[in-house]
Amino acid sequence: MLPIQENVLQLSWIAEYWSREIGGLRTSAEIHHELLAGFWRGKLGLVAGDERKTLDRVTFLKCVAPKRDHSGFVLIDSPEEIPPK
Repeated sequence: MLPIQENVLQLSWIAEYWSREIGGLRTSAEIHHELLAGFWRGKLGLVAGDERKTLDRVTFLKCVAPKRDHSGFVLIDSPEEIPPK
């Protein structure tokens, strides 16, 4: 892979580097989606903040819940509010 000096990378950067490494066979968006799916399934651990604390799914949801706007999912209060695909 590329000569990367950082010990920690954002998922979007990992996806971009990985896409380049495999010659664009998969887009960085596809890889990013798969990395996020791994996180939600508990197969990929993430760290956050300057302290590099482990980020669990509940904490992540609490962080994004106030905005209720995220590119990867939608937060709703009840099943009736599920938007159409």
